[in-house]
Amino acid sequence: MLGWWITVFSDADRQEPHLIASWECGIFSANWLDELCQAGHAVQTENNGGYPNVYQTQAQYVAPWLLEGKISPDGRLPAPAELSVFMETDDGETVPMELYGYRPLELRRPELLRDLPPEAVLTIRVFDLS
Repeated sequence: MLGWWITVFSDADRQEPHLIASWECGIFSANWLDELCQAGHAVQTENNGGYPNVYQTQAQYVAPWLLEGKISPDGRLPAPAELSVFMETDDGETVPMELYGYRPLELRRPELLRDLPPEAVLTIRVFDLS
């Protein structure tokens, strides 16, 4: 499967007690992290070719849209016409990769995310699923 497994932690140690959210998404659905870095709102602290890559950002840039159940700041997946990768389902149907078999957003500790001050640092791990 091509794509990313994204996990958000309230601490840099990236251990289970600090896990806030996790989800899987397609190959173009982690671009928001690079955009946050370009805007000066995040830094990439580890670049391991996706095995994993690690970023840090403040809660104010991630918490609002996560609490709304979105997997990206604008909450949309790329339109099928924008995608260049398709998959065949078990039923033989060809579908855009973005619509195939990813684990949806799971907020593990929404209360923690709600209670964090805006300047609290979150650690985001992005693991390549390929």
